[in-house]
Amino acid sequence: MTEFELHQLLAENRELISDTWYFFLTVHLAIFGIVHIANRRVAIHERLLLATAYFGFIAVNYYAQADNYEIYLNLTEKIRDLQQGEPGLLAVKGDQLWITQDQNLFYIYAVAAALSFLIIMFTTPGRRDE
Repeated sequence: MTEFELHQLLAENRELISDTWYFFLTVHLAIFGIVHIANRRVAIHERLLLATAYFGFIAVNYYAQADNYEIYLNLTEKIRDLQQGEPGLLAVKGDQLWITQDQNLFYIYAVAAALSFLIIMFTTPGRRDE
């Protein structure tokens, strides 16, 4: 595989990482909107269904993002190996990403899941003057 192909794969992977974060944020905004904009009190069984669907989403999204970062690290490693053999090639910045160190990605998702669960389960619509 040539340097150009590796850099092209790296660019596509970075875009995929960005899209996955965008999807993560969009789903959170949608869920909070469902809970806050509901014109009536959301029943407990509806909240539990929403929470179950949310935890399914968060698990799938976490594993997808973890795979994206693993692929990113593998691509940068292959580019660095190629660069050692041929001086003058484009440099790849960064060694280990902070988000992949010490399970930081897991902690980000765990905190988001805990806060979202609390919001889903305990938020009630305020009284509205009609």
